[in-house]
Parts: sequence; C-alpha cells; structure tokens
Amino acid sequence: MPPEQIAAHGVALVPQGRRVFKSLTVRENLIVAARKPAQGGAAVWTLDTVFRMFPRLAERRSQMAAHLSAASSRCWRSVAP
Repeated sequence: MPPEQIAAHGVALVPQGRRVFKSLTVRENLIVAARKPAQGGAAVWTLDTVFRMFPRLAERRSQMAAHLSAASSRCWRSVAP
C-alpha cells in the first residue's frame, strides 16, 4: 500500500523525543501538523477534538511549545504525526 493510502487510514509515525517547532505555540504546532481530509471525507481530527482529548494542551494552547512539561509533551506526541 502506498504511504499516502496508509496515512489516509490514520496510521502515522510518531517519533520519539520532543519533535515540535519550539518557536511556535502549541496551537500553531497543531495547525502545522494538520492534514487535509481525503476528498469528501471528514477531518481526521480538529483542534477542538484534540483539546477535548487533552485538556492540558487546551490550557497551554498559547504557550510556546519549547516550554511544555514532559507530560504535556507526551500528549503532543500522541496527536502530531
């Protein structure tokens, strides 16, 4: 199966470590990581769904990603590809 089809099924690599854009906020990092839905399909996730799943990220949405705690970073890695 081609990589784009695998990604369309929601399967993604989540690298170890704090791979975020440190100069961006939590919200901006999520926007960068967002993917367009398949033609005619629903979005895989939205900012609202992520913030509902991970309330600590919602509290820190305006915080620079470089200043996330280890626990908040783990939430981020659960979301970002």
